[in-house]
Amino acid sequence: MSPTPSGQVQVQLLGYPLAVGVRATEHYEEVLREFNLLVVSGAVARDSAPARVAALVTQLDQQHARNSELESRRAACLAAGETTHDFMIAISPEAFAVAQALDTQLDEADDFCRSGQTLALPPAADVVAFRRWYLRELVAQLDGGRPTRWAAPTDLAGQVP
Repeated sequence: MSPTPSGQVQVQLLGYPLAVGVRATEHYEEVLREFNLLVVSGAVARDSAPARVAALVTQLDQQHARNSELESRRAACLAAGETTHDFMIAISPEAFAVAQALDTQLDEADDFCRSGQTLALPPAADVVAFRRWYLRELVAQLDGGRPTRWAAPTDLAGQVP
């Protein structure tokens, strides 16, 4: 993959599941709000999963702009009645390490939600599968790999990972 003039890399998200993508965004925003409250209130240790996730997402927000263009295009596709869409997004090569760390730390966040210590429920299985696909697509393509089309796992019916 060749960088754009701005130094960013184009990543293809093939077969992006629009509704699942929205639910994943909403879920992890809810978890992050709760984690930030736990951290600010001192209810969790500085080395806890909520503190580490909150710190990483804060770092991510400071170093990499949120992809509001993708969210706008996703909303437009949903409004047009689409269920999936192929997106091309430009991201910074530095996102490689952040995406790897975020994937691991969000697994810990999911476990923390499962522990019953939060009001936020653990994510649905399809939300976890989407998150893993999305972040791993970023990592793989930033590392020179080819895009992989989203293929909804067939064994998710009502499961929570």
